[in-house]
Amino acid sequence: MNIRPVLRDDRQPLSVVLAQAFQQDPVLRWIIQDDDEYQRIAEPYFGLILSQSLSLGECYTTDDQNGVALWIGPNVNASPLGQLTSTIRLVWLLKGSISRAYQLQELMRSYRPRREFLHLTYLATSPEHQGNGVGAHLIKPILERAKAMAMPVYLECSNQENLGFYRQFGFRLIDNITFKDGPTIWPMALDY
Repeated sequence: MNIRPVLRDDRQPLSVVLAQAFQQDPVLRWIIQDDDEYQRIAEPYFGLILSQSLSLGECYTTDDQNGVALWIGPNVNASPLGQLTSTIRLVWLLKGSISRAYQLQELMRSYRPRREFLHLTYLATSPEHQGNGVGAHLIKPILERAKAMAMPVYLECSNQENLGFYRQFGFRLIDNITFKDGPTIWPMALDY
């Protein structure tokens, strides 16, 4: 399976992959609870996330675009104008759901490593290709680089069914965080 960097032209098809893969995600569906709203928001939301990741980090896909991994590198921050633009777009997209998204983001910030780290922000495989090793192929190159650099890798698992997938690569569970009347999130780290 050939893994390659995401190109700008990949944004639309990969937004669809992310939207489909996260359609039943407990955390995202807590943020966007209405099915019609999810259908309206999901692809533009993931298009925005992909654009941010392309400008701030590294994104990888397969030649057939059946999966995508979005990474943010150490000490990478958007410019003030970039942050403002992204915030405005997110507020417009999420409208009534923005407060839940903000609460989640603020809480998760406290679990991130204190030293430089690589952050796996999203990993998605189109539903019809899940279980075929796409996700494993997508994250291996960055995990190998992290090991060579002795740099920790961090992620926030939003679906309990995926914990075993990450554990097979050596990720350890940091905590189990349950929001009142909301989802559970599992921050995980791989220390090198």
